[in-house]
Amino acid sequence: GGGNGGSTGGGAEAPVWVVNRLKIVSGVCLLHEGRYADAARKFAGLPEWDDGSTNNNNSSHSKHKRPSTATMVSSSYDVALYAGILGLASLDRNGLTTLLESNGMKQRLEQIPSLRDALRAYQRAEYGVCLTQLHPDTGLRASMALDVHLSSHVPVLIGMIRDRCIV
Repeated sequence: GGGNGGSTGGGAEAPVWVVNRLKIVSGVCLLHEGRYADAARKFAGLPEWDDGSTNNNNSSHSKHKRPSTATMVSSSYDVALYAGILGLASLDRNGLTTLLESNGMKQRLEQIPSLRDALRAYQRAEYGVCLTQLHPDTGLRASMALDVHLSSHVPVLIGMIRDRCIV
């Protein structure tokens, strides 16, 4: 018996917000392990949710939505930043295209125009434009440097992106 068992019994599925939160935590763990491609795919595979960062004020229509619990770990902006930068550093062009077309990444990237532009430039083989978006004086680079999970990886990630653009 006991109330500590891991099973909910009866095959009940976890609420969507719980699954999303676990995926975010998993992505952050992959990031910290240096498994950038896996982390990029994990973040890009997240469905959209209303975390208050958009103008959608219709977040109370479902009892299954608990955006505050998801944003305790990461916001929609963070997910776009992580997926985009990690994908740019570690995925080939086809993988990057797949990532960008997955589960609302286009909408999320609208929150970070400089990252969206860098990704588009990379896809078009406009590497100079891509690297310009990642220059140390940009807001994108500042966001990366200030992010608690991403900051320690910035030099490595920028180096990987630069190497990919040069080779």
